[in-house]
Amino acid sequence: MVGYKGISPIYEPGEVANVRDETVPARFVEAVHSIGEWQSFHRVTDINEVIWEYSSDDEWYLCQQNQESTPTTDQFTNLAEKVSFEDILATI
Repeated sequence: MVGYKGISPIYEPGEVANVRDETVPARFVEAVHSIGEWQSFHRVTDINEVIWEYSSDDEWYLCQQNQESTPTTDQFTNLAEKVSFEDILATI
């Protein structure tokens, strides 16, 4: 899991019942999963290659590397529209 994607609007503090902290805004989210490549430390040439940072863009809340190439919401949406489960299964 690499983060969350908001699936609701942001609600004002206290507007949603039974949340962990009723003094901050709340939003319903779903988990975002990704795949990656395990690299042993002897292959790392720059510490920035292995440091993860938090990033957010509207409804996306992600933990990722290399902030210079942060995808935008439109790029995520376009990618989701281009890839289907059937296409992935066909490549296996």
